[in-house]
Amino acid sequence: MGLVDMRNIKIKVRYKGTNYCGWQSQINGIAVQDVIEGSIKKVTGEEVKLIGAGRTDAGVHALGQVANFMTASSISDKRFPLALNANLPDDIVIYDAEEVNIDFNARYDAKGKHYRYCIWNSRYRPGLFDEYCYWLPHEVDMEIMQEASKIFIGTHDFKNFMSSGSSIKNTVRTVWDIDVCKRKEIIYVDVKGEGFLYNMVRRIAGCLIEIGKGKRDISDVANLIDNEGYFFSYMTLPAKGLFLVEVYY
Repeated sequence: MGLVDMRNIKIKVRYKGTNYCGWQSQINGIAVQDVIEGSIKKVTGEEVKLIGAGRTDAGVHALGQVANFMTASSISDKRFPLALNANLPDDIVIYDAEEVNIDFNARYDAKGKHYRYCIWNSRYRPGLFDEYCYWLPHEVDMEIMQEASKIFIGTHDFKNFMSSGSSIKNTVRTVWDIDVCKRKEIIYVDVKGEGFLYNMVRRIAGCLIEIGKGKRDISDVANLIDNEGYFFSYMTLPAKGLFLVEVYY
């Protein structure tokens, strides 16, 4: 069957990353991609390659992951969510599907992403919400965290905010906006930008906590950006507090 007979289906996915080795298929565990591809095979009878917009790490969650796959199935795009969800575990759900241009690629056509890091800021542990946030039982200065966050906005070399283990050579990225706010016990760090380095958002959030606790100065953050020769140790927050909220096209 030729490409002209194929259809390109774009899906939106929510998932809890706790039980998975990440989005992308790996040899060391079960990935979200593997599970969805298995569901597609059950529904269509086809072996497909699911293309995701972002390779979320082990333990990272998603509210708005986007992916696409090619199919020769005649199933209506609007029927795909219910059909696929019937074969998916409770921690993965397809909540939208549409047929798109045959050339659409969820990864390469993405213009930017919105990530959110959740911090439980209370003397008492999060309990029910433990799998979705980092517990910070110390008081922090929200105003200074908000002020410091604005330093990250713009196009900068974020080499000092990339964890080791990445083979990326170009460490310049553009951050469109950062919002730091607190609602009841939860501090939300929302970061929007064109693209992100390995653990970049988790390291930005960790650095802001150091600022909020008074362990570092705002000038330290400014020196970390665009400065290869300047570095200090700060927290890379755990994966469980990170969410991929939205992908922009």
